[in-house]
Amino acid sequence: VAPPAAPEPPAAPSLAAHEPLVVPPELQYKPAATAPPQPGAPLVAPYAPPADPVRKRLVAGFRSAEAWQMTVAEGDVVEALTTHDDGWTECRKRDGTAGMVPTTYLADAPPPGPAPPPLLAGAAAAELQRDAVKTVRARLEALGRSERLAELVNGTRDYAAGALSASGLRNALADLLQDDAEAADLCGKFSKLVTDDAKRAALFEESTKPPSAPPPAPPKADDDFFAAVARDTAAPAAPL
Repeated sequence: VAPPAAPEPPAAPSLAAHEPLVVPPELQYKPAATAPPQPGAPLVAPYAPPADPVRKRLVAGFRSAEAWQMTVAEGDVVEALTTHDDGWTECRKRDGTAGMVPTTYLADAPPPGPAPPPLLAGAAAAELQRDAVKTVRARLEALGRSERLAELVNGTRDYAAGALSASGLRNALADLLQDDAEAADLCGKFSKLVTDDAKRAALFEESTKPPSAPPPAPPKADDDFFAAVARDTAAPAAPL
């Protein structure tokens, strides 16, 4: 007797008999939006500081001893980029110089002042410069100090060269003209002639600060003790 025949293998299912395969959107292939990195390109994007860094003021000067540190002067205003747990803060000056500064040397800075004026050039710059020199010459003639006009030129040159700070220039002008308010006004005018953006902003900010109190009048030779006390008491107190 012949053995029974083996059963026929089941027929393969027909794809036409089923619905087409649907791939969920989250599993669908999407080409990369950016081109692949070029050979030799860094795999890590360069560090970008925060869009709105915090302004800090130096409560004391610091001189760098290492290449990663930054020298700053007391009163400088910097941008604090990153504060680290080891006691150092990465800061950036107005001129773009960056480096580490001791965190304990930093304090909150006052809000930034108004934006500096645009740089003048050509006839407008020449006219403003002539007007400023004319004002200073007239003031010096009234004070009997005409021979000190050269100090105006030397002071503005020192500021442009970085040898004099904005407050130093204002103080020098105040001493030259014996009038701090007039010195502040001149700083505002000269700021429109400074080509360096950071120096122009610093000088304009200095011009917006309130005038300092005038020095007390020296005692008269014939003043007695009670007259001197009465005069000093009547004088307004200097702001702290």
